[in-house]
Amino acid sequence: MSKVTKEMLAQKAHFEALDYEHHCVVPQGGVKQFVFDRDILFNAIWDYNISPDGHHYFSRCAEGNFPQCVWFYEYFPETNTVKKLFELDKVITTYPRAIVASKIHSCISFMPDGKLIMATHTTACSKDHPIWMPEAYYTHLWEGYPGSNIITYDPKTGKVEDYGIPVVHESIYGGMYDPIGNAFYFTTLLRGHIYRFDLDDRSVHDYGQLTDGGSCRHIIGCDGNLYTSSNNGELLKFNTRTKEFEGIVAQIPVAAHLKHEHNCHVCMFAVNGPDKKIYYVPRANDLLGVYDPFTGDFEMTESLTPEDLKKYPWYGTPYGFDFDDDGVMWYALMMKPNNGHPRSAGGEVGFYLCSWDYFNGGKPVNHGLVGTPERRVHVFCDGWVRNNVFYGADTNHHLDPVSIFQIDLKKLVEEEKNGVKGPVCADPYHAYRFDNGIDVYPGDLCADMERYIELDKKTYEHDHPYDVLRNERLHTFNEVYVTKPWKIVGFEESQVYDIKINADSSTTFVCGGNGHFHRFTVLKGEILNMEKNIEFTPMDKDALAKEYEHLRLPTYIGRRWVSKVTAAVEWNNGRKIIGTKDSMMAIIDGDKVFSLGAMCCTGPVHALATNADKTLLFGVAGDPDDQGILFTYDDDHGVRAINFLRETDIRPIVGESGLMDEPYVIDVSPDGRHVVLGGRDYKGLVFEYFGLEVHE
Repeated sequence: MSKVTKEMLAQKAHFEALDYEHHCVVPQGGVKQFVFDRDILFNAIWDYNISPDGHHYFSRCAEGNFPQCVWFYEYFPETNTVKKLFELDKVITTYPRAIVASKIHSCISFMPDGKLIMATHTTACSKDHPIWMPEAYYTHLWEGYPGSNIITYDPKTGKVEDYGIPVVHESIYGGMYDPIGNAFYFTTLLRGHIYRFDLDDRSVHDYGQLTDGGSCRHIIGCDGNLYTSSNNGELLKFNTRTKEFEGIVAQIPVAAHLKHEHNCHVCMFAVNGPDKKIYYVPRANDLLGVYDPFTGDFEMTESLTPEDLKKYPWYGTPYGFDFDDDGVMWYALMMKPNNGHPRSAGGEVGFYLCSWDYFNGGKPVNHGLVGTPERRVHVFCDGWVRNNVFYGADTNHHLDPVSIFQIDLKKLVEEEKNGVKGPVCADPYHAYRFDNGIDVYPGDLCADMERYIELDKKTYEHDHPYDVLRNERLHTFNEVYVTKPWKIVGFEESQVYDIKINADSSTTFVCGGNGHFHRFTVLKGEILNMEKNIEFTPMDKDALAKEYEHLRLPTYIGRRWVSKVTAAVEWNNGRKIIGTKDSMMAIIDGDKVFSLGAMCCTGPVHALATNADKTLLFGVAGDPDDQGILFTYDDDHGVRAINFLRETDIRPIVGESGLMDEPYVIDVSPDGRHVVLGGRDYKGLVFEYFGLEVHE
């Protein structure tokens, strides 16, 4: 007798009942699917691309709590088979204690000589860690992630060439080869910078923090230039001939009807259309952005969601799409619950294969769930059409092995014309999510779900304790607001030099660059006043350092030459607290120096501020090439780091998202519960934190 009961399945069902037809996969006459054996915990594919000469390449990846380096493959559509080409740790040097390079993500590109160029990425742990901890071990010299390698693979010889790590301690999240400049452009996961790696002289150019982190998709337009995006949906253009960033050329509007997270307007997929325009889709929107690189015109399409799917409280996003030989757009629409719906905790609903005869005024058509009856496609990152066959990679189907699938679109259309219907989905991982899943499932769902429920239990028991501990916050804020002066004064003049909380809780800050300075007053992200081109003299850090140069300040061994004061603030009982260029903190009492140790492993302490009683201090620190941090000090608890200033760590954010790698100025309200920060990233920002909560 099964250990799983109907009552247990009812508790696990995330969604209301589906119509029977929406539980059915596409007609199967032209469908092929290769599913790997369940040998090791490779549960992901996040890069799959087809070369100009028709060869299919993908990376087989580990995610989460299994320290496994990525393996690379070729897929052969004619025989529906695969061949392993290399195992990463056998072709490049890896360090055994480090977080492993478990993935190649959204970056497989093809060079004129036939070689493939790509970069490694990480979503798996070190062998010394229980689960993936990229932030927790970001600063750990031995167990952290050393950085992503850029590599090339030569299909003719089978040789891999390692170009090394262009940016230390960062993970390359996406990239694209530029044939005009023989360069590789890439974006990074944590700091959100965009870089250009020159393959001729191996130099690296940093364009700055332009993406707000987590942006992976790049495309070379029909004009030869490179385009990528930010988390807020800004389409960014890089001129591959001049090697310059040319600015934001389009903006995906926020989908007001979607109650989704604020940072999900990043471009998830993009292709060049038959009309030579760029078609791209944001992560949380069922509309396509269409950008003409030759005229600069931008528009949004109508909804990609077919009418029969609009009856449900969902939204759709195509994670991959392409045009067939007749110019018809084909895409697999990932249906997800609209956040805020009472039953939205279950993730995605499924992928439905859709077509849209866009250029001839057609409407989106739903053809059924993608996959075979036994294995409904769960998620895929890339979808391509070649010779009227739709190709994609199936990933993250729990801890199941990954798969590659193909759908002959001509056969599919022919079957549908002949009235052929696809069979009901017999994948238990699909059926258990719905209230009527057990009723439509063509088997014993209780018995077939035993393995998944056991996996859920084991994963929870293993991961949950570490997730709780690593995400524990001693300090949280009730609200966070982001102000973006760069939208008004431009990138080069948006760096923040001074900041002050006013009596009415508004914030006044000064930003500038190129010898120009501007003063803004804001409240909860709304600009109340603005003065351009004001007179302003930035703080003289050299003068501050001279004030304390007679003292023996704390230092790392052998680095006294950078033991210079970079920030100072009055403290209680007539004392002062200082921070140094080398990240050290100290209490100054007359000529006595009491070391508080290092606040971070690299870089200066940039600014300090206290409450009215001078009993609670907040500060910001970090190297310009590092992730900036926010920290506190009080006499009872000492120095405490709050967090990196990544978007995912400063929720609940209101409005647009932001990422501050270089926090330089700070102020605190008299009661210590309202904190404001200003950054000197290329995209200068101001964060307003309201409602400090301390959790002892």
